[in-house]
This record gives sequence, C-alpha cells and structure tokens, in this order.
Amino acid sequence: MALVKNIDFHIHGYDDFIERVLPELDVICNETLADPEGHFQIAIMEAVNNAAQYSLAGLTEAAVDIKMSIRDMDIKVSVSSETKDFDVKRFCDEIKALGKDKKWQRKTFGEFKGTRLSGRGIWLMLEACEYLYIDVKDKTVTMCVSYPLPKKLVTQNIGVLSERLFLSENGVIY
Repeated sequence: MALVKNIDFHIHGYDDFIERVLPELDVICNETLADPEGHFQIAIMEAVNNAAQYSLAGLTEAAVDIKMSIRDMDIKVSVSSETKDFDVKRFCDEIKALGKDKKWQRKTFGEFKGTRLSGRGIWLMLEACEYLYIDVKDKTVTMCVSYPLPKKLVTQNIGVLSERLFLSENGVIY
C-alpha cells in the first residue's frame, strides 16, 4: 500500500482547531471518504475536543497534535495532547464488558449514554471507525477507516462498537 499523503496539524486551543484546521479537514474528508454526513469528521472533532478538554493546559490553551495519513485505500488519524491521567486499560475493559453484556450489546450508545453524565465522545469516534486504538502511555488516540467510507460501517450498536476499540502499548495493538 503506497503512502499518498501525510498531513500534520498542531493546534493551540480548541478554537484554533475550529478556525484553522476544521475547514481544511472538511475538504479532505469530503473529497476522500465520500461521507456526506461527516461521520469520520465528527469522530476527529470528538478526539480533538477530548484532547483539549482534558489537557493539562485547559481547553483554550491546549497543545494538540493531529497526524493524518492518507493511503491508497485508508485513512489513519492520530490525536495527542498532554492530558490528565486516567486509567486507559480500565476504560477499555469497561467498554469491552459493556459490549458483551446481554443487557446492552444490542442497544445503542444513545440508550447507554442516558444512564451516564459523560462518555459520548468515545462512542462517536467508534461509530465512524473500523478500529480505534488508545496508547496507554503517550496519550494518543488513533482512528482508522477505509475509503470510500463503507456504508455498513456507521452504527450505534454497542456490541459492534465495543469490538472496534483496542489498546496500544510499545507499538503493539491489542
């Protein structure tokens, strides 16, 4: 698979993303993915929002890096920031368990979200990705999708979405 294009953005605060990066991202996603509803773009926006919101510097001062690799048939987007610590392994285990729970596996993340005050972002990211992995050490979320965006990809089913979530540690995805 030949590399077509690498695009890197460094933003300073979420407003910088909205004003400077989002318009360019809109063009890239529309031209490449054939995703008129903008699902993958929303996934990227959620990842950037989370990186800025949980940044040690705060939403308006966050330094966030966005690295996009566009290849012949797929796109990989990594979003990273120096964020507050949280237990990534536990978080992933909770989502995986939810996807196996007979009470929740056939329900939508909207139904689950109604039971909690936070957590919508990860579901919106998973909804538009074939897989997503979170690095347990360097605070990076990476989203991957082939293009044009597969029509059957977009779903809100918890059982399906939970299977798309992985961890990364020392270069190994598991």
